[in-house]
Amino acid sequence: MSGFARGIDTQAHKTVEKFNGKTIAVLGNGLDICYPSENWKIRNFLIESGAIISEFLPETKPDAVNFPKRNRII
Repeated sequence: MSGFARGIDTQAHKTVEKFNGKTIAVLGNGLDICYPSENWKIRNFLIESGAIISEFLPETKPDAVNFPKRNRII
C-alpha cells in the first residue's frame, strides 16, 4: 500500500506487478485523476489486479493539503 507518489511508492508498485502480487494505492485526489500522470500504466495494473482508493470526490485536484489527509488512511 502506498500514496502512489513518485519515487519509492512507484517502485514498490512496479515490483509488486513484476511478481504478480496485489497492491493498493491511496490517492490524494479524485479517482478520475492519474497523479502523477506518468503512473498511468501502474494505475491500469491496479485497476486490474489491486485497488485504488480515495476519500476525495471525482475531479478533486492533487493539492498539497490533500496528502496529509491521504496519509492517515495509509
